[in-house]
Amino acid sequence: MTFYSIIMKLSDILVGFGLFGLLASGCEGCGTGDPSSCDCEILTTVEEDAVASASAPSGSISTYEYQGEFLADAACHAEMFIYFEWLDSARARTTEIPPLSVNFETPLGYFTTPSVRTIETLISTGPTGDVIHRKYFHAINEAENKNSPEATSYKISWTYDASYTPDGSVNIGAYIKSRLYDPEEYARTNQSECAN
Repeated sequence: MTFYSIIMKLSDILVGFGLFGLLASGCEGCGTGDPSSCDCEILTTVEEDAVASASAPSGSISTYEYQGEFLADAACHAEMFIYFEWLDSARARTTEIPPLSVNFETPLGYFTTPSVRTIETLISTGPTGDVIHRKYFHAINEAENKNSPEATSYKISWTYDASYTPDGSVNIGAYIKSRLYDPEEYARTNQSECAN
C-alpha cells in the first residue's frame, strides 16, 4: 500500500492515482473550452516515499528529477502535497509534530508554505480514552507564472532538524500533479480537436 492509498483511506480531500513515478492522462475538454486552457494539456503525476532522520535529514521530489528536463507548464497550476508522520507508531499517537521544514519551489523561487494541517485517525476507544494516530501535511495549488506559458519544473523539498531531541525517524510521502507544456495548444485559434 502506497502513502497515497493510505491518505485516501483517511481523507477524501485528495484524488488517488495508484502508481509510482510519472503518469499521464489524455486531455480534458479540448475543443469545447478556451483553446489555451490548461485542461487541454496532458496531466502528469510524480510521487515519492522517503524517511527522514538526523542521519538522512534532507530530500526532495521534482518534475525535473522524474522527467529529466523542464516539461511542466509554468502557466498552469501544480498541485503539490506532502505528508509526514513519526515512524514510531507510539510517537505518532502523540501530538508531537515532527521537526520537518518544507519548501515548495520552482527555478524562479519559492511559494509560501502554508501552515501544517493534521489528519487524525481513530485507532481504538477504551476506558482510558481514544487512541489516535496523527499524520501532518502541507498542500498548495499554484502556478509559477500564469501569464507566461513555458516549460519549468515544480519541486517539493524537506529538511529534518538534526538538532531535535529526542531524535526519531519520520515517514514522508509527497506528490506533484502538473501539466506538460505544449506550445501547440497555445497556438490553436479555434476549438479544434485536441492536439494530444
